[in-house]
Amino acid sequence: MTRRAPLQNPPKSEPAKRGGSPSYPSLSTPTDDLGLGQLSEGLRVVALGGMTALITARAYYPSEDAADGTGLWWVFSILIVVGLGVVAQLLSGRTTLRLAWADLCVLVLFILVAASVGGAVEQRGAMTLAWEWAGLGLLYLLARNLPRTREESSTLAGVWVASAVAVAAYGLYQAGVELPDLRAAFRANPDRMLIKMGYEPGSPPAELFKLRALESKEPFSTFGLANSFAGYLVGPLVLALAVALENLRREAKGSRFVAYLSGAIPLLTLAVCLLLTKSRSAWIGSALAVGILGVRAWAKVSKRSLLIASGASAAVLVLLVGAGLATRQLDRQVLTESTKSLRYRLEYWAGTWALLRNQPSPYAPSLPAAMSMDGQLHTDDRNDAARPEAHAFWQGLGPGNFSGPYLRHKLPQASEEIKDPHNLIMEAWSTAGLPAAIALILAIGVGLATILRGDEAFDSVPQNNPSKLSRAGPIAIVVGGIVGWILVALTGRLDPFDPKKADLMVRWLILGAAWGASMVLGAPIWNRRAIPAAGLALAALALTVNLLAAGGIGIPTVAMGLWLPLAIGLSLRADRACGRLRSWPGLWRGVILACVWAGLIGTFYGGVGPYWKSQGALARGDLLATAKPPAFEEARKEYLYAASVDRFNPLPWVSLAGLEFRYWQSPDSTNLPNHWMTVFQSLDKALQPPLRNPDSISLRRLQADTAREVLKRLPKPTPGDLLFLRQLIARATRNMARLYPTSAQIRADLAYASADLGMFDDALQEAKTALELDGLTPHIDKKLGDRARRQIQAAMATWTEARKAAAEIKDKGSTKIKP
Repeated sequence: MTRRAPLQNPPKSEPAKRGGSPSYPSLSTPTDDLGLGQLSEGLRVVALGGMTALITARAYYPSEDAADGTGLWWVFSILIVVGLGVVAQLLSGRTTLRLAWADLCVLVLFILVAASVGGAVEQRGAMTLAWEWAGLGLLYLLARNLPRTREESSTLAGVWVASAVAVAAYGLYQAGVELPDLRAAFRANPDRMLIKMGYEPGSPPAELFKLRALESKEPFSTFGLANSFAGYLVGPLVLALAVALENLRREAKGSRFVAYLSGAIPLLTLAVCLLLTKSRSAWIGSALAVGILGVRAWAKVSKRSLLIASGASAAVLVLLVGAGLATRQLDRQVLTESTKSLRYRLEYWAGTWALLRNQPSPYAPSLPAAMSMDGQLHTDDRNDAARPEAHAFWQGLGPGNFSGPYLRHKLPQASEEIKDPHNLIMEAWSTAGLPAAIALILAIGVGLATILRGDEAFDSVPQNNPSKLSRAGPIAIVVGGIVGWILVALTGRLDPFDPKKADLMVRWLILGAAWGASMVLGAPIWNRRAIPAAGLALAALALTVNLLAAGGIGIPTVAMGLWLPLAIGLSLRADRACGRLRSWPGLWRGVILACVWAGLIGTFYGGVGPYWKSQGALARGDLLATAKPPAFEEARKEYLYAASVDRFNPLPWVSLAGLEFRYWQSPDSTNLPNHWMTVFQSLDKALQPPLRNPDSISLRRLQADTAREVLKRLPKPTPGDLLFLRQLIARATRNMARLYPTSAQIRADLAYASADLGMFDDALQEAKTALELDGLTPHIDKKLGDRARRQIQAAMATWTEARKAAAEIKDKGSTKIKP
């Protein structure tokens, strides 16, 4: 067997002549007598299919809870696929990559996000989400470099669109069947449903949930929120429309009529579902992208065909809106309340800007905290200079660390305790500082400009005459999409065989059937002409516009809709430098890539391995704690082990506190009447800086609630016990007020806690602030409620009298000791 001559850097492709196609880089790779070239190509194809499986699987389960570690298995799988790609490069004897300036901007952004973890106060959540960002960055690089032909990149884009059609089909089922059934069950027994969902009947949050459960009709499919769902749909819809516009040209293979007839079904599924989400920012992004598509097509497509298509599309849209209004799936409030939605965003952005500037809230409590356990007055455990806002402008807060600091700057009239700023730029800024925001703008701007600049040099589907192994690429991508559907069930992310959740089987089957139908129905129009790279760029642009008002760049599945089309679009521009494969003979570049990959694997194992061990121990501890009878000692050992292997994780200490409380209430603790003290020792550990977040408002609330529960259950509390618990309640509530100064309910709770300690001046001041905040907020779930308002007004009169009485006693005492 003769040895092939090594490939040199491939020459730049010449623009295609009319009716021809551009020259694409050769797929042949150097091989040796052992046939390592074929093994290398085989590994690349396997990696290509694995990447596709992960793209598909990620859309089939919620990603809004990524901070809890639910997507770490996906990140680990991405690392494995990267490893396969690196090994394939080493076996080929050369390094083959695509390079573009946009790639550098993307790389810088993800490095800055990773670096911001060091400044985060919630370290475990920051590390988890930083790996989610890293997984998306690696997916971008894989999508840039694993596909080697236009056919492979086009098929990958098609599988992505099919996945969106699958979740859209389930969204339609949800809107037509599941949500009406939920509303019927709620009307049948509202109190039972409220308790099941964790709401106290009659409370303001319960009333808001009731309003949403009865009135909200927006599908959210496999996502946690309708806005996130809309963010995932908007890009694939724009790309599908771009393909439809490209197929207005007559010169192509296959019947145009058949292509449009079959492709209309998945396209309408996407359009109808996006319409039902009522996401105005997604509608605006789609409209802008489609408008640009029309302008670009004006000079290339028959004016008559374009006008007919535009008129038909407008007619279909009017019919869809009319049908939505007639069936009450849409309402006029979608448009009439758009100004309210914009006002909400402006309030979020004002609070975020105050956070970035570290501007203190005018409602921050200025009074000292409750007395400490030694009877001395003290201030909060962390002064304002030590809080993360001090470096947020330049360094950011770290991934997943926005919600806590935001509450300290939230406007009293703002509607939600948001987890992100609902703005693409501000989200990157608050995560990793101003440099990250600049890198994000450059990554998107440079990427879009590179793809959209000039006309693509193709007029028909290129004939690449690929080798036998390279033909396996598109097949592997399609098979990967099927494997992704199976994978999400095998990993337990969407378990259709869970007997406690019978609806998951229906969901899983709908997703699989809709994905397969979309691939079959979309094939004629997808393969009739080469898909335009501009369509992928405008898909990314549509999502960018959506994210400017909706936010979600930190939600993995939504963010995938930005980075994936950018990567594929750049690769499709084979007539430009960004799309050309560059090849360098030799092993040393591949060895560097292998070392980087090994470093990532080691870092992942070092950071995530302890978390997984801790979560496993927590699960075992929970089983032991809930056994009948509970195995307290064994469960305690598991929780302590979980805390020891992952020092950043507060959950073991929280679980241990719950266990100690149950132990104190059990017959086993008869001879340990003061065992309840260990509950608060465990909660203090969960809040211990710097490894764990002392500014966790949820844990401060748990401290106060647990102290109230202990106070109720103490059989014979001593005066010292009463003082200890009341001081603890006041201190925890004071911390909550510092962390969320514009909460009327927290300020009211602090008023009562201060009064219980005889601090009536503090109580009256906090009660006045609570009533002021109650009047400022227009949102029912942020108000005190009529009953609570009357109670605190009556209490203020009582506290005023008590303050006068205390002052008189003090005056009499001072008079007696005068000479």
